[in-house]
Amino acid sequence: MVFLIISVSSCNKTEPTDILPYRYDVPVLYSAENTNYQLREIDFKLKIAVLRGNNKTEADIEEYTGIPDTSFKFTDYEFNNGWVRFYLNSVSYSNDVPTTPYYTSVMLDQSSSPESFDINDKYNERFEAINGYLRKLNGDNQVLVSGFARNGSLSGNIEYCNNEPITTWDKTTAKNLLDFTHKIGGTSCLFDALNSMLDRLITVNAANKSIVILIMNKDDGSSSSDLESVIQKAKTNNIKINLIWLIDNYENVDFVTLTQLPCRTGGFLIYMGDIYQVSTIFYGLDKLLSRKVNYYNLDVKLVIDSPNYFLDKYRSGVKIYYPNSKYYGWSHVPFMVSKYGK
Repeated sequence: MVFLIISVSSCNKTEPTDILPYRYDVPVLYSAENTNYQLREIDFKLKIAVLRGNNKTEADIEEYTGIPDTSFKFTDYEFNNGWVRFYLNSVSYSNDVPTTPYYTSVMLDQSSSPESFDINDKYNERFEAINGYLRKLNGDNQVLVSGFARNGSLSGNIEYCNNEPITTWDKTTAKNLLDFTHKIGGTSCLFDALNSMLDRLITVNAANKSIVILIMNKDDGSSSSDLESVIQKAKTNNIKINLIWLIDNYENVDFVTLTQLPCRTGGFLIYMGDIYQVSTIFYGLDKLLSRKVNYYNLDVKLVIDSPNYFLDKYRSGVKIYYPNSKYYGWSHVPFMVSKYGK
């Protein structure tokens, strides 16, 4: 009942609260790369960070550091009178070297067709989550917040919550964000909005630049930019694109296409199967962008029975079962590996 009251109050544009909603565990896919891609055998590696859910409103997001190898589950299946089988060769644990201060743009998909926040986030918990992230800013990093949609309630295809990047939080920031999250409607102009954001970030003098997209819908097909053009612009200018899915219907995000945005630019990919994961993600976003997290390295072999064979791209997923977790039983981590790499 407490969570319902908190969420409903955020929809009524009252004074924002500092309380974060319930949080579930969430995995973060940093990379999926093949090391051997043959017709009937693929060897690949997954790098996965796992953020721990909890219900402490002011506690830092912790990470799992001891998930057993048996918690990572792949599913064999029968195909065309043969079998596709996974073999988990090994799981190791390591960390990255923290990066320099970052400059990031958080882009919110404000479109309402075919997916809608009325289904995915009807109590506007994303506001509480993003506001919680912004409250943790301490002056070292710079953040822009914007939204995108075509023919919706925004002033154009892309609109900024703050015209200039912020480095610290204040009440004005929270009020602007709360109002901004209500500007919903239209279809997704993802590629046009990304192209505009990349043009803006190209002019920024910062070593560690990235974009974080909270996405519901795939591009509506009316953008003048396309997947390949935005990926090449991002790679040329060393801008990572990170993707967070908030979806009800898997098909509305075009996984095979959109997963290339983080994969080919060096960003991370997060699939949310439950709205209670959104606060875990954003309250842990500073860690993710600063690379202050540890991760699991999975070494996997995939084989298919003759006469079947693999195409140039293979899409699948791994389930993570959390031992003794009160905040989620399991998570699904979708991934795709390509014969031709990035």
